[in-house]
Amino acid sequence: MDGRVPNGLVQGPNGNLYGTTQLGGTAGNGVVFEISTDGSLFTVLHNFGDGTITHDGKNPVGSLLVGPDNFLYGTTNEGGIGGLGTVFKTSP
Repeated sequence: MDGRVPNGLVQGPNGNLYGTTQLGGTAGNGVVFEISTDGSLFTVLHNFGDGTITHDGKNPVGSLLVGPDNFLYGTTNEGGIGGLGTVFKTSP
């Protein structure tokens, strides 16, 4: 399932665009997605709060950042151990 309420996009090291949505996805808690610049590829990379990651974040906010290690970093405003959000890292 696609996400809803998109945040900004960032271009990854492979040239594709990456972003997050605050809502939607399989658990309704947002997604990380990848889209090619010509629109031929769209992939959901992670569904937040779907039970696949212990203490996963929910409802990501803001744009992703590409770190010097070429991983993508972002934040959520809910979820995590205390329920108050997380900082997350994902591979493009």
